[in-house]
Amino acid sequence: MKNYKYIILLCVLVSGMASCKKWLAVNADPDNPNNSTVLVQNRLPWIQHFYQYSSGVANFRTATAAGVYYSNSAAANALSTTWTATTGNTTPYQTWFVEVASNLNDMYTSAQKQGAYSYMAAADVFHALGFMQMLDIYGEIPYTQAISGMPIPATTTARPSTTAAWPS
Repeated sequence: MKNYKYIILLCVLVSGMASCKKWLAVNADPDNPNNSTVLVQNRLPWIQHFYQYSSGVANFRTATAAGVYYSNSAAANALSTTWTATTGNTTPYQTWFVEVASNLNDMYTSAQKQGAYSYMAAADVFHALGFMQMLDIYGEIPYTQAISGMPIPATTTARPSTTAAWPS
């Protein structure tokens, strides 16, 4: 009788462990897409939206720095605004790298797999526009490891050669 209890308990444990496989497949949830399951058609509108937001933030920031928008508390003036850029406001760097650039490589590779050349071109255009905007605002920034998936770019002591020819 004692052996039967152990055999039955062992069978219950083995069948219980075998039935958990479907509950452990958390990365295959169709309701929670990840980088590999998002359609390229769904990614582009959000990249466009966030790039427009990034451009707007850049326009506000640069206009504030240039003195176009200013704070006027002494007299009422219908043409002035009281918006003042503070360190807590969103920066163009933040909106570009976090919301736009982080999606460009994934969109490009998924479009390349599908042969969707128009989406590959759109990724290239946003890539160029965003880094041109970063260059205009912040000057030269490290590019070689930008949006490569590395959270902290490696530091280098040597400057890259500036005599390299533009690819033709």
